[in-house]
Amino acid sequence: MVGFGQNAGWNLNPYFAEFLSGKPDTVLRAFFYKADTRKKEVAITFDDGVIANTPTLVNYLRQNNIPATFFLIMRLVNAQNLRLFDSSLFELGVHSWKHDDFRNLTEAQKIADMDSCEQALIRLNATRRFPYYRPAYGVIDATIACELAKRNWKGVLWSDESQDWNGLKGDTLVKHTIHSLNSGSIILFHDIIAVSDLAAICTAIQEKGFRIVPLSRLMKQKSLFPPRIGSR
Repeated sequence: MVGFGQNAGWNLNPYFAEFLSGKPDTVLRAFFYKADTRKKEVAITFDDGVIANTPTLVNYLRQNNIPATFFLIMRLVNAQNLRLFDSSLFELGVHSWKHDDFRNLTEAQKIADMDSCEQALIRLNATRRFPYYRPAYGVIDATIACELAKRNWKGVLWSDESQDWNGLKGDTLVKHTIHSLNSGSIILFHDIIAVSDLAAICTAIQEKGFRIVPLSRLMKQKSLFPPRIGSR
């Protein structure tokens, strides 16, 4: 039997898929995974910035007119490095305060982490620039889902995991990323990815007839959910 999140058009880490399979529909449906569209459009997203490699990625994307969304660790963000993303090509999201694993935190600690992120956005006068939220490690639960609604943040996960964080590089990374690419896919990268690998993947996406579009464009559609969610 095909596992949770492993059907055609989905490319989730088996451990993450197993984690999601244990969550109630009410929690799962608080997040956007993949657009319900027939158009050959996909979005690319990056986690864990701002780091030393982030400007290299931003420069490549800017030079090639490729839109992307960056989910930033908020304690690393300041007024200076935030200017990296001063382009209509780039959308931004919160990726926790310091990348703690929420599975190890109390409810109060989770809320405090999200409060710290919100306070940073206020200090940076950037609240409107960060409409999205992606929890560290993709950890979701009822507390996080509830807090998203209170803060008017849009929860975003992914449907296609590149595994760049797991040592995949070069052709292996490219093939793994695009083998399940499908209309409406949201691809997960991290800011550690080599720009040469990113360029090869973007080229491969385009060669397969897909267009890379802003995340906000995909999110105008309904979200699809990892396989089997609706049957539980």
